[in-house]
Amino acid sequence: MNHIIHLLLILSSCIQISVGFQRIHSNINSHVHFPSNNNIKAPNTLFASQQKEPRSEWNTESIFPVIRRISGINWTGNCRYVGADLIHASNLKLFGGIRYDINGSTVLLSSFLTFPNGNTREVMMEGSVNDQSHVLKLSSTDEGGPIHMLLTELAPDTILINEIEESSGKIVLTASISIVEGSNGMELAQVSHEVGEGNAVFDGHQVWRLTAEKPIKRDKFDLINTTGR
Repeated sequence: MNHIIHLLLILSSCIQISVGFQRIHSNINSHVHFPSNNNIKAPNTLFASQQKEPRSEWNTESIFPVIRRISGINWTGNCRYVGADLIHASNLKLFGGIRYDINGSTVLLSSFLTFPNGNTREVMMEGSVNDQSHVLKLSSTDEGGPIHMLLTELAPDTILINEIEESSGKIVLTASISIVEGSNGMELAQVSHEVGEGNAVFDGHQVWRLTAEKPIKRDKFDLINTTGR
C-alpha cells in the first residue's frame, strides 16, 4: 500500500486521505528542506465550500451536535509526529488545515496538508446522515477515492473517526478531535493513530493543534450558541 507522508498531500498522487490529513509513516524523508511555517498558508482553492448556503429543513443542532460547533471555520495548525517507537520526530514539520460545512443533512469536509518539501495536497469528502445509523460516512468527492471515513460525535465536544481503505475494508487510521480552550482562544486538538501492517499494531501517531483563522474566545463561543450547553 502506498502511504504518502501523512498529511495528505502530496508527495504524489498516491496518497491516502485522513481526516483531512494522511498517514506519515512510510513517507518521511529526512533529507528534504523543512520550510518555515510562517511562510505556509492554506491554498487559495481550499475551503471553497464556505460560500454555500445551508438549507434550513434539518435541525443541525440535533444531528450534528459537535460538527455544528466548529463548522464554517477554517482551522489550521501544526503536527507533532511520534513514531511507532514513541519517539517524537521533532525535525519533521507538517502543516495542515480542515473545515467542516453543513448543508442540510450533508456534511462537507475540506482539508489540506503541506509536506516538508513544501508540496500541498487538498482533499474534499462528503456524506449525509440517514435514519438507519448514527455514524456518518464521508467519501471522497473525487470518484475512486481510496479511503472513506466513518465519523461519530460525542456531544458536546468530541468527534471520533475511523478511516477505512476501500479496497480491503481495513481501518488504516483512527482519530479523535476535541474542542479545547487554548491560550489564544478555542482550539481543536486532534490525535490520530496510524494502524500498522503485518505484526505492527501502529505505524505512528499524529498530534495536531488547530486554531481558527480568526481567534474564537470562549465568551464568543458561548454568545453564538456553539457550546452545546
